[in-house]
Amino acid sequence: MGKPKKGATKQQTESKIPASPSSENQDGGASSSRDTQPTVDTLSVNLPEPENEQQELIINAMKALTEQFTAALVSFKQDILANIEFVQRDISDNLKQAQEDISKLQSDLDIERAARESLEIRLAEETNKSERRSRAYNVRIDGLQVPMDLTCENAVADFLVTNKIGGFTDNHDTLRSIEIAHKIKSRKDARERIPQIIVRFYSRNVRNKVVIDFKQLRRDHNASHGPADRLPFNVMEDLTMYDYNLKRKAAPQMTKAYDENKKVRFTAGKLFIEGKEVPID
Repeated sequence: MGKPKKGATKQQTESKIPASPSSENQDGGASSSRDTQPTVDTLSVNLPEPENEQQELIINAMKALTEQFTAALVSFKQDILANIEFVQRDISDNLKQAQEDISKLQSDLDIERAARESLEIRLAEETNKSERRSRAYNVRIDGLQVPMDLTCENAVADFLVTNKIGGFTDNHDTLRSIEIAHKIKSRKDARERIPQIIVRFYSRNVRNKVVIDFKQLRRDHNASHGPADRLPFNVMEDLTMYDYNLKRKAAPQMTKAYDENKKVRFTAGKLFIEGKEVPID
């Protein structure tokens, strides 16, 4: 067999790294000429045909180096992919743990908020009860004009005796039952409105009788004059702000019951009509 001529076709040594799916066409067909160019997954070395044993040894050594380098490149790629997968998994685990921590924190916050709201409600209820006990000796009189020459206590005593409220028969006896009386700013804050008078009695029983007698007086007046002709004054319990707002809410029910000449009582935040507790609309 003769030796190969100079300039004969060179042999090509090509080592390939397993290609990724993206190296193929989407339709599964053959790759274009552009896709066949050497990539990071393909290592090609053009080597001449050996003309003697020395060249053959050199070419074989180059082939071995190429294969070793390709193997190293494959191993490096696999390590990189493994590291990426590990990092992705680690990030996913951390995100999952963070979401669980956030959910637990949100749950703890919800529990804490519910506990705080419950405590605030209990404190408000206890405060309201305490205020009720403190005001249990008081009444408010609305529509009573105090003459310039009289104190609030004397004007109240005259008012109670004149209208036969509280069982009083003379001013001196009435004054001994009153601890203090003074004008207060109207909650309605009307400039032309006669200021309310708050009266504190020494006895809760006296205070209760004053309230009950006035309600009876109002029922008798409405029965004889009709609901359109109301009394020019009013005697009411000294309510806490919470109970006051609750009573305002119940005002339509109370007015309807009064017009029907029914017994109405609002006490301790509860509405009673004809002796029966009714829910406030």
